[in-house]
Amino acid sequence: MITSVANIVIVFLLCVALALGEIRSSDHVVKTIKTEEGDVFNCIDINRQPALDHPLLKNHEIQMKPSSYPYELHNRSLSEATKLIAQLPFVACPEGSVPILQDRKDGKIDISNFHPMASYVGKGELAGIRTIDDIYGSYVSINVYEPKVKEKTEDFSASWVEMSNNENTSYYETIAVGSVVWPSLHGDNFARFHASWYGKGNNACWDHRCPGFVQVSPSVGLGGRVKPISVYNGLQYDIHVLLFKDQRLQIGG
Repeated sequence: MITSVANIVIVFLLCVALALGEIRSSDHVVKTIKTEEGDVFNCIDINRQPALDHPLLKNHEIQMKPSSYPYELHNRSLSEATKLIAQLPFVACPEGSVPILQDRKDGKIDISNFHPMASYVGKGELAGIRTIDDIYGSYVSINVYEPKVKEKTEDFSASWVEMSNNENTSYYETIAVGSVVWPSLHGDNFARFHASWYGKGNNACWDHRCPGFVQVSPSVGLGGRVKPISVYNGLQYDIHVLLFKDQRLQIGG
């Protein structure tokens, strides 16, 4: 689930066992909105979004916010609060609906079962910080850039927070949220906001292509552009992402 609070993207894990599926964006459209970048979002009735087609979510009552927020969310430092904040893709859907980006079927790569973090080996560079512990969430500030990425390839550039369960369990899975530049997907070099899931058997899905993913915000457009962006030796812009599991829920793993 995603909601926006004080310029922080909050993603709390309600159902971790996700599955693949198709977006039927023409179903239950309340309103259609076109952005300055040419992206087209359909505002879908919140109770008719693709996630709720999943058999495990039949008659599911949507939880509109976490039962509680991590302590650290209320204790951010003054220096962090005064940083320049990039704006997430804003789509003014009516209350009671959520924005879903229309697929752009114009020869771009098929990502229905493609996860870049599983495909980088031997093809590029990966840098990050890995922590192994009993962790139920992570809060990060992501500096937003738009590096030039080669078109008509699987090349991409991503800056995000990624959480995984124990690799030694019978069912390994990862969820990630952040900024991605991927010309072969969108046809441009814009930094865009994405959420993704990757599981056992190289199954993967993105944004609302994951039927186990429920959105509650009427204004955060997954797959839309993040702006303004940072400039080398110039102004620096961040997005803040908090990814955590609701401790009062026992659904999923």
